[in-house]
Amino acid sequence: MKQNILGIQQIGIGIPDVQEAWTFYRKTFGFDVPIFQESAEAKLMTPYTGGEVHSRSAVLAVNLQGGAGLEIWQFTSRKPEPPRFQVQCGDLGVFTAKIKSKNVQESHAALKSNPGVSRLFQDPSGKAHFYVTDPWGFWFQVVEGKEWFKNEKGYHCGGVCGASLGVQDMERSIKFYGELLGFDKIEYDKTGSFDDLAHLPGGREKYRRVLL
Repeated sequence: MKQNILGIQQIGIGIPDVQEAWTFYRKTFGFDVPIFQESAEAKLMTPYTGGEVHSRSAVLAVNLQGGAGLEIWQFTSRKPEPPRFQVQCGDLGVFTAKIKSKNVQESHAALKSNPGVSRLFQDPSGKAHFYVTDPWGFWFQVVEGKEWFKNEKGYHCGGVCGASLGVQDMERSIKFYGELLGFDKIEYDKTGSFDDLAHLPGGREKYRRVLL
């Protein structure tokens, strides 16, 4: 069967100040190329905004070395509000955006002065990675990347290469993402308590982790 879906285009991030956030993501991860930058009514987003049309300011930015982008999104018709609870590892939905790096150790050295950077960890397959929190409490995971659009000097990492998702039914999720979206290769499937997750809110529980 011909594949029509070939990857992730962007990860959306709701933020209180789009320009301040873009400055952080530009300096931290190299998202310095705007695909669009506009302020308008978000009429297509009404299924996610309670049926009301809200105005927003947004930037879709990418990293020149390749990877998916970040759509940085700020309400302008009302005050942006964070969740009323602390989002934890294992909660349903997207928990971290994965940022790709040619050399995870070098990326860690470049960012380690940032107060939101964790120490280096190994994932269940033994590959190095680490976590970064932005000033608004969102989590990013810097991981090894293999595919690159171009080599830019001064860029220690590329763009988005995946996400970690909390799900209710792992078997149904594996089937869904494999058959519908083409993520059909299992890199690892492990159950237990994990040292690298212990750094995250709620990460000391027992989990089943599958990388597609």
